[in-house]
Amino acid sequence: MLTTVAQAVVNGLLIGGIYALVSIGVTLIFGVVKVVNFAHGEFVMIGMYISFFLATHFGIDPLASLVISMPVLFAVGVLLQHFLIRRVLGLGDMPQIFLTFALSLLLMNVALMVLTADYRTGQTPYSDMAIHIGAVYVSVAKLIAFAVAMVLSGALWLFLHTTDIGKAMCAAAQNQEVAMLMGINPDRVFCVAVGVALAGAADSLIMSFYPAYPMVGQVFVLMAFVAVVLGTLGNITGALWLGALVLIVLGIAHVPEGRRLFPEMTVKENLEIGAYIPSAQAERSRTLEIVFNIFPVLADRQKQLAGTMSGGERQMLAVGRGLMLKPRLLMLDEPSLGLAPVVADITFQKIQEIHTMGTAVLLVEQNVSRALSLVQRAYVLESGKVIMHGTSAELENNKQVQAAYLGI
Repeated sequence: MLTTVAQAVVNGLLIGGIYALVSIGVTLIFGVVKVVNFAHGEFVMIGMYISFFLATHFGIDPLASLVISMPVLFAVGVLLQHFLIRRVLGLGDMPQIFLTFALSLLLMNVALMVLTADYRTGQTPYSDMAIHIGAVYVSVAKLIAFAVAMVLSGALWLFLHTTDIGKAMCAAAQNQEVAMLMGINPDRVFCVAVGVALAGAADSLIMSFYPAYPMVGQVFVLMAFVAVVLGTLGNITGALWLGALVLIVLGIAHVPEGRRLFPEMTVKENLEIGAYIPSAQAERSRTLEIVFNIFPVLADRQKQLAGTMSGGERQMLAVGRGLMLKPRLLMLDEPSLGLAPVVADITFQKIQEIHTMGTAVLLVEQNVSRALSLVQRAYVLESGKVIMHGTSAELENNKQVQAAYLGI
């Protein structure tokens, strides 16, 4: 009985590595682009046939065919994003489901017509090899596949956490709207392309011990969806993206109300995302030093997760992230919201310091008296309309402003 349980555990762990790799691909697409790709299993199937024909016609080992199947399916992902997926983004769940489900049926039935329902296996020198640990049998093919799957998963982790595009994908998964303010386009092809490419990696690993046939993708994608439901990396509109892009091009940085940080990223990673666009990346190190000089506490907390910081520290980080864009105009929306009076005073002092350094500041603030003490000109809005404006001194001495907003 114990031997049977041990054998089941070993087999489960080894094949689980493959399931994990397929799941990561689905997760990337669903977590960032917010599209449930029901056709993901069919990309596994396509990749398996690529590996099979490379093995039978050119003698290329399925593991070696990774260098071909992954780039091919990456290109397929780019085309899929460009011609199909981007056309249904923002239209709701049903069009996306219908599209990917229809694509799944199309690919499956084309494979049945062209390749027939025959099972095709890729025999390798290690396909039937096994390691015996006591009474437990460990398949060498599955062990190699598991090891490569873990290496690829680790490489993806490094990609997501050490490269700019990887951090941008994580940021988009955590908060798409704020990511767009940083110049990140959550719809970019990398999410789909990398996900589909991982399907290509999984198929090459599977081919050494599992047959290829038109419906094989359904076997693996079911478990992938289970993983996605249990946990993912995370609706955007064209107008919002365009508006954010215009702000960035004009040299305007927006620090939204409520801080809106990426809580599962460190202080330094949040700041680096602020300098995502190429023009800001060129001077990122220098700008980072400037931000640390303005907010020394951020320099001391570089490795701390943003979500674990106090309210005042998070506000400093939000302002610092805005500065990483090197804006000509910094827009601050309610920077004192939810802060203790002492912390709010420190925040206003830092805003004054930023303005003194040559950055124009547009301030929307509920603390009217404190705001008027900082600004040169002020505007009073009511129901979206400007009802009065003037210098800060003029509004501060205005009887209507005093009665309505200053409590005098």
